[in-house]
Amino acid sequence: MDFQREQILKNALEDKDVKALVEHNQISEEILIKEILSIYSYMINKKKCAGCSSLNNCQQDIIGSMPKINYNGNIYTEYVPCPYFQKEMDSNEKIANLLTLACNLDSIDSTSLFSDKPARKLIYNKMVNIYNTTMNGKYVKGIYLHGPYGCGKSYIMACFANKFAENGKKVVFAYYPDLIRQIKSSISIGGLESTVEILKEADVLFFDDFGGETTTAFIRDEVLGAVLQDRMENKKLTFMTSNLDPAMLHNHLAETAKDVDELKASRIEERIRVLMEFVEINDIDYRN
Repeated sequence: MDFQREQILKNALEDKDVKALVEHNQISEEILIKEILSIYSYMINKKKCAGCSSLNNCQQDIIGSMPKINYNGNIYTEYVPCPYFQKEMDSNEKIANLLTLACNLDSIDSTSLFSDKPARKLIYNKMVNIYNTTMNGKYVKGIYLHGPYGCGKSYIMACFANKFAENGKKVVFAYYPDLIRQIKSSISIGGLESTVEILKEADVLFFDDFGGETTTAFIRDEVLGAVLQDRMENKKLTFMTSNLDPAMLHNHLAETAKDVDELKASRIEERIRVLMEFVEINDIDYRN
């Protein structure tokens, strides 16, 4: 073997990916010498990714790709998405999978979750368990998360809404008071049915700030009741955040602008209990 080839091979075997490939497949020196041009091509293209900081700086012929060395009897290079391109694809997938109704989650950043705080740690761990169980294809109850204003209920749920959407689940995150206002205004133009279907069909549904709205018997029974009933029958993951504890929840569901109906309130409450575990969070007001 001439000096140039010997130097190429020596440099290549100092590369962790080449070294791992050789050791895993027990590739002989004879084969390495035979495949020296393929190895050299891989090393040249891998250098193009060194120090890259964004897609704007990509030096590869196919923007957003990076070389990966493989072996199937011969050594060859395949091109896979680089971390920057993968991040862009994940973002596009999240956008396609996440529907926000009457709210916006663009500013949500999971690094600001404060999941190490004692009051949040239990909730965070429960949500991680729910996420993992769901992504493994098994059904699990959601959470009815209640507590005072500003303690992070919405933020926690929004972080996980993004996480579900980024990983292929069709997610609807709705700010409930404004959602109800939108539904009321859409009834006259025939938009109610399509909105209800969206809420029913989502893989994961989040109702944020439930109880902050002025309820009516129609919204309670024909919208909320219908959505929860369908999701209960089809075992679809559902979450709510609210300032209402269980006792306050019943009163809120029973009282409408015109009457008090304990029986219908109990029906809705029962559906919530079947779909969700009641969990309290009592943290400081992070808004202040």
